Amino acid sequence: MSHSCLALSLEDRFLQQYPHASIHALVADGVDRLSDSVVEQWKVRAQQEVGSWRINPQRLVEEPWIQEWRTAIRQMGLNAAKKRSSVEQLCKRALAGDFISTRIPAVNLYCHISVTARAPMGGYALDRLSGEVQVRMARPEDAFIGLGERTAIAVPTGTVVYADARAVTCFAWNHRDSAHTCLESATRRAVFFADSCLPESRCRAKQAMDLLEEALREAGAVVVSRGVLDGSTTKLALDA
Repeated sequence: MSHSCLALSLEDRFLQQYPHASIHALVADGVDRLSDSVVEQWKVRAQQEVGSWRINPQRLVEEPWIQEWRTAIRQMGLNAAKKRSSVEQLCKRALAGDFISTRIPAVNLYCHISVTARAPMGGYALDRLSGEVQVRMARPEDAFIGLGERTAIAVPTGTVVYADARAVTCFAWNHRDSAHTCLESATRRAVFFADSCLPESRCRAKQAMDLLEEALREAGAVVVSRGVLDGSTTKLALDA
């Protein structure tokens, strides 16, 4: 599907539960130009950032930027220790020296930046998205197939999801991406997101997008458009 414009929105019910949320979006072309060498530079930067934290890995959950997402996940009625935010998952691994390494440079890049900025991030292939992408509360008919899974699971009522016109693209806000819109090695055009659910973390989500833009430009990709969804801007139409 060819996109000239990508529609994004926040559902009213979502904002009623998370009135201070902000969703930061960036559309890029040429993400397939990302090289392992560029990504490695950003891994080193993430390693340096983690090395400066002075955090006991066993007490990571006490950090305010982790508690933010634990609280948000509990508000969905989910077990926050089992359905951890993506940034908690990545940072727990990073503190153990285990930085993510997949066969897809764009995924590795945004994961390293997520750790550096301490903000949850995600990325989707534009040509695999259908219609508007919405951050909303789950509906009774929603089902989700996670990366690496073959069987769909029902999405519990009250769970925040990213969804396009066809399916849920990310489960439990930023816990886990779906198989049907994930980035692949040959993905050329993509949309990336960084999340915040409190005013205090909005700056970290913005920093994540700033760093991603810097990295993509280093690699020769083109940043087509950027925007922010929040309580005052609930709909966006980004050039794609």
